[in-house]
Amino acid sequence: MRFVCSLIIAFVGSCSFAAADDSATVWPDEALSAKARYEQQLAEAAAAFDKSHEAIRKELESKAVAAKAEYDALVKKTRDAYVAELEKLRERESGAKREETAADLRRAIDELVKGPELNEIQKAWLASYEAEYRQQFDEAIRAASKAIELTGSDSGIFANIRLGWLRYLDADYDSAEQAYRKAAANSPNALTPLYGLLNCDLARSRLDEAEAVAGRILKISPLDTQANKSLGDLHYGKKQFREAAAYYRKLATAYPDNFDMATNLAWCHLNLGETEAAKKIFRDVLAVQPYNASANHGLLAIARPTADNGSITTGKIVVRNLESNGEPVIYMLDEQRSVRLEPGRAQTLEPNEAREIRFARGAASGEARYRLSPGTYEFRRDDGRWELRRLASAENMDRRESGNRE
Repeated sequence: MRFVCSLIIAFVGSCSFAAADDSATVWPDEALSAKARYEQQLAEAAAAFDKSHEAIRKELESKAVAAKAEYDALVKKTRDAYVAELEKLRERESGAKREETAADLRRAIDELVKGPELNEIQKAWLASYEAEYRQQFDEAIRAASKAIELTGSDSGIFANIRLGWLRYLDADYDSAEQAYRKAAANSPNALTPLYGLLNCDLARSRLDEAEAVAGRILKISPLDTQANKSLGDLHYGKKQFREAAAYYRKLATAYPDNFDMATNLAWCHLNLGETEAAKKIFRDVLAVQPYNASANHGLLAIARPTADNGSITTGKIVVRNLESNGEPVIYMLDEQRSVRLEPGRAQTLEPNEAREIRFARGAASGEARYRLSPGTYEFRRDDGRWELRRLASAENMDRRESGNRE
């Protein structure tokens, strides 16, 4: 574990993200392009780190099982040596006619060898848990079934929860569902059987059934994390982003330190076209978790241009680079983020009071700055210089240029 922590710290320490207050000086096109590639590469590195971290976690789980087996073997070897030593002492005391001491040693030896006195039901349950730890689920199920048989009843809530869990681990989802349903029928307000049913439905991609079970959980526990998240995920998968946002928002409000729910909510806003709401959440998360992969990917997605379909969008700001220009244009947006806009691509932005674009015009013509209001703008390449023109009326375009002026 110490090695894993050191690895994580070393990785995090080697990364840095661009600050929000980029310099207001004029950068050459090559520098802006390099900055855009840098931000993209950082996001890809964060995604690779997440994947690697998950692989390490799974490897550690496997090593933990092996370490437990090694520990058990060492304990047995040590105990056997101790028992052998005590046995020699017992024989010596018995030979010396010190029977009381010999009897005490015999009791100590028996307790070490046999352990505490267990009845057959307890032994069966213990065997079930030990087999589960070794990930021998068939054996764990047989031991649990034996314990249930010895009790003389298969209707107990614990017994069915236990069987449901083991069969779920064994990927026998139909049998697991049957056991969980028995447990739920026995105790309608118990959450554990419902969690089991929810997991079985999700494992078999029975999404409508999963949604119904999650709804049952919320009737018992309205702020339940698993049920709300599952419902949010289900609606998100159906592209029902408004409905998904309601569940994510509930959890983000109840658990402000759950940044996964916060970024899930932000992605809903982004898919609904509510860019400013998404951006605020992503930035709030990054304020305390600078390397949060989802939040960083979200900000990159906001700045990432899309294919230009030629339509004029009302109520938003659309910046286009015409296909006929034949080359990308690089600009700074709100002095915070560089954007590389390829030919035939467009970027859609939410309007606000400070929306500003800055770019190098090229051909020794200095740079241009524009304050943008809702509307559609087009980059055009004329005589080697970049120009930005607003379609239709230009009365809402406040143009401020530095360098050569027309």
